[in-house]
Amino acid sequence: MRESIKHNPALDSFRGLAVLAVMLFHYSVISAGWIGVQAFFVLSGYLITAILLADKDLCLRDYLVSFYIKRALRIWPLYYAFILVNLLVFLVMADPYIRHQLPYLLTYTVNFYQMRHVGLPWLMGHFWSLAVEEQFYLVWPFVIYFFSIPTLGKILPALFLAGPLLRGLALLFSFSSDPYAAMYRATSSYFDAFAIGGLIALPLPTLQQWRMKYSKTIFITAALALGAYALFGMLQARPADFASFTAFGLGGTDLVAGMVKYIFLNLFFAAAINYLVSNKPPAWLENRTLVYIGLISYGMYVFHPLARSLARVLPWPGSFTLRMPFYFAVTILASAASYKWLEKPILQFKERLKTRWSRNNAAQPECSD
Repeated sequence: MRESIKHNPALDSFRGLAVLAVMLFHYSVISAGWIGVQAFFVLSGYLITAILLADKDLCLRDYLVSFYIKRALRIWPLYYAFILVNLLVFLVMADPYIRHQLPYLLTYTVNFYQMRHVGLPWLMGHFWSLAVEEQFYLVWPFVIYFFSIPTLGKILPALFLAGPLLRGLALLFSFSSDPYAAMYRATSSYFDAFAIGGLIALPLPTLQQWRMKYSKTIFITAALALGAYALFGMLQARPADFASFTAFGLGGTDLVAGMVKYIFLNLFFAAAINYLVSNKPPAWLENRTLVYIGLISYGMYVFHPLARSLARVLPWPGSFTLRMPFYFAVTILASAASYKWLEKPILQFKERLKTRWSRNNAAQPECSD
């Protein structure tokens, strides 16, 4: 069995920055903040691949049971608790949307529903990304298990290179009134994000030596490439688009933007993650507050639409912008409470389960599927 990845506080800060970007985007402060979701997907590709590689020597049954139990304990409790509360609210309000969406929400397929329907309740519309993540979990363990490390070293780059084509196909054949929205929520649109993240975790000696030795150069090059693409988009923007993220070349609903822009984002986030796991991170990325925000980032992602809705509807004076501190305070307080009393106890149980599982495997190294 391979050595498990060690906890890296800088990656918690990476999560924290990503969720803050998403929150600012949904509050209409930073039009570029949607890229935080892309950052999460690349980071997930790295972490999940590393976790699976650590258990690759187990028999298939133990490998799958271990992975899926740990993922379910991490994701499901808060997710389904939030859905239950919202279900009660929507039923009281006799909201017709919930009847159509509930089966998709319960089965982590709401992104498929959103690919065909525009206009979902705000409180749960963001769960499309969790659906993409869960669908990734259905496939990735088998890819990592059944292919050798050298073969994975060929498959993952191929998936990354195929990403733009898959997005283009999703855009062209969406059969939706909003093709770009459909492409944005298609699981296949994120194969390259997961793949480039997973590539960082592969224990290929030559690749590891190269990415660690040149981690700073790789990061700077990726940042410059992203900046150049964004600048090109800004120069090509119409005056009406200048204030939006379209002006920076990373928005837009055309085929080229849909196929190309994610290449630069994925490379940049992968380069950033590679730098953080290959070097001592900058001191500001080990700031306790930012690290803590990363620890509670899952709850923040789940709760922030609720906090935003409260900030908008509460009868108090002041503009929407002046209510932003309330938006952040409610999100952080709800997430901190969820982490302390729901998520952390379950995570501790998961660690005990992991320890017990390791002992059982040490005592009984062989198993039959």
